[in-house]
Amino acid sequence: DLQMSDVTETGVEPMDTVTESTIIPQEDKEMRVVDPTIADQVTVPSTSNPSTVPPPTDETTVSTSGQATVPPLTDEATESAVPPAEEESIDAPPTVSEIRQERRELRALSGMAAMLAMMRDGEEAMRKEEPAAAAAAASAAPTEVAEILMLSAHAAPAASSQPVAASATASAGDTVEAAIAQAELVAGRKLNRQERRALMRSHGTFEENAAKRQEEEKKTIEKQPEVEPEVPQAMIERGKVRLETVVSAAPVHSEWAAYSSQTTPAGYQPVVYGNNYVRSVRFSNGGRNLATTSQDRHLRMFKFDEEKIETSQTVALPLGGLIYDAVWHPREEWIATSSRDHPIHLWNEEGERILSFRGINHLDELSSANTLRFSIDGSRMYAGYHKYLRIFDLTRPGRQTREIKTWTREGGGQKALLSCIAMHPVYDGVFAVGCYGRSIGLYSDRAKAVECLFEIGPSALTQLEYSADGRRLYAATRNDSSIVCYDLRNPGAVLLTLDRPGLTNQSFAFDLDGSDRFLFSGSSTGELLVFDTHMGDSQPTQRTKATESALVGASLHPRLPLLASCSGERVYRVMELSSSEDEGEETEESERKRQKREHADARDARQSDGYRAGRAPLQNGFQIWSLAPTLIGDTVEGGTVDGQHPMTIEECV
Repeated sequence: DLQMSDVTETGVEPMDTVTESTIIPQEDKEMRVVDPTIADQVTVPSTSNPSTVPPPTDETTVSTSGQATVPPLTDEATESAVPPAEEESIDAPPTVSEIRQERRELRALSGMAAMLAMMRDGEEAMRKEEPAAAAAAASAAPTEVAEILMLSAHAAPAASSQPVAASATASAGDTVEAAIAQAELVAGRKLNRQERRALMRSHGTFEENAAKRQEEEKKTIEKQPEVEPEVPQAMIERGKVRLETVVSAAPVHSEWAAYSSQTTPAGYQPVVYGNNYVRSVRFSNGGRNLATTSQDRHLRMFKFDEEKIETSQTVALPLGGLIYDAVWHPREEWIATSSRDHPIHLWNEEGERILSFRGINHLDELSSANTLRFSIDGSRMYAGYHKYLRIFDLTRPGRQTREIKTWTREGGGQKALLSCIAMHPVYDGVFAVGCYGRSIGLYSDRAKAVECLFEIGPSALTQLEYSADGRRLYAATRNDSSIVCYDLRNPGAVLLTLDRPGLTNQSFAFDLDGSDRFLFSGSSTGELLVFDTHMGDSQPTQRTKATESALVGASLHPRLPLLASCSGERVYRVMELSSSEDEGEETEESERKRQKREHADARDARQSDGYRAGRAPLQNGFQIWSLAPTLIGDTVEGGTVDGQHPMTIEECV
């Protein structure tokens, strides 16, 4: 028997005895087991909710029959095992009931969140329901909603005297609102969301709204006028002047003094015989500046006055090594440069360095980029290396963010040095890459290797340029006399070949106007050549003698009909021998050398003897030409040029 001798200390009302030592819990009732040795009293719930039954403790055992055995209470058990001061200092761990209560609260909160999301998305889901599904949902409505519908139907005649019902039945469009008002009068309360939707389904409101929306959309499509396809933004931002007809006139401005021979430090002579020839010239995309690179390892920037058509030098930056490439940013007056054994630097128009980028190879060493090009939006920069194409993000200067391997042992590709890059004017992230291995590869940012590869002529590529629509690709090679136009709809197919003399290993730059009709190019003969690509003729329509040396650069102004060209090349001084020295000393070796020299002179007749002998001054610098809107050749009635009808490239092929 359970003795309750000290019940006054535990706070339980006195009772005599408990005749049975086992207590069977009754259904739908809770029993609290009182044990002074347990810090937290455990509540044994009813058997109707078995998930809330706590696990048995050490002193309370559960028999196999489901009865809880309570040990007898003694005097010693009434005393706490832990002193009161010690209990206050120790944080008691959470009990099983507290943990379960916390889990129940979390489940309730997650259920409320799911219910709110379902209510928020319910309206969109209801609009997409089919009539059959809507009828099935109406038949499966809750009992309370069905009763309200029945009551509203029976009570409609009785409630017709009410002002709300009378106003609701005034028009056919307010049938649903009248039914809802009648149902609220019958129920004596406002209908909830589910009940209102059940009434709307019963009246076919959702089907009518869906049919009305379809009719409105059909009428809108029929009334919508036909519009031309929108021109891509990239094509609009092509910074080139559009020319209808053009002929090159005399140069309006020349700059030679900035490239005259200068004193160089002892032990370092990049300029031999004072021959500081210019390697490239480019207008900025805004047209306010002009930049050149030269043999003395300097980047020079000039401020361009559009009204006076004059230039004034602002910056001369020594880059330390041979300059490989220099390109302008498409949106800002910034220029990026790459030189031997140096990182890629980005400069502003005042000559201040803004950012630096380092192409790191597989040996964790710095590599020098051979060619540079910005993306259409100017957020990325692409650099060509040996068997690698590295991409830099302008928001993250330093190491490359991504690289594309252009050649693998398994898949092949472009193994040689990457020499030129051209960005597609319409599709951002698509670009063409040329190399010294005489091949052109088409790439994209979405691929990790070349997507299309085709071989070209017997010489190395020096420049690639897309047409404005991106369907044609113009390619120029070194030590070659042609510029080839390829059809990218059938990669490798030649549409047009332009005869441009380029008998040296220099890079002879060319440029296209915004209409893709006129192509301007330099030549090794010192002539400025103008090609009309719409006529389909391989010969230039205009030739203008510019300098005695090679004309290596050509760059159009983005807004004005102006063209900048630069000139210069390596000149090897030839010693003049008197006729007396040659008399009587003719040998087989001297005869072979003389014939070789005569053959070279006959092949390369672009330079006079005085120029090569040093008697004539070297023409190293740049010029600006004015392009007058005048027809080339004779103009006759009917719009023909030179007595022939202009032909398109497709007709020429």
